[in-house]
Amino acid sequence: MGTIRRLIEHHGGREGDRVLLVFTDDGRFEYRPVAPVVRGGTPLHTAVSLIGHNPVSSDADAIEALAAAVGQPGEDRPRRILSAYRRRHEHEVVSVLEQVWL
Repeated sequence: MGTIRRLIEHHGGREGDRVLLVFTDDGRFEYRPVAPVVRGGTPLHTAVSLIGHNPVSSDADAIEALAAAVGQPGEDRPRRILSAYRRRHEHEVVSVLEQVWL
């Protein structure tokens, strides 16, 4: 955790900030700041915000982003995408997606 903490501090991050740490196959990781979760929009747009993706303009773009984030680019069937988030134990995302897809 010390290495990660130093990286976040180096980039100006503070306690409570949302960040993504992207781990690569060669053992490195990258720091990416993420905007606060946007609530009050459609459930799909909230889910996109929860995964750290930039805001999207349509539900189709939201589905595309959500599928790609769980390694299913091009998938547009809600149950398949929802199952992938369940397997990853992304409880908050699952809860939001269930509002619109179940």
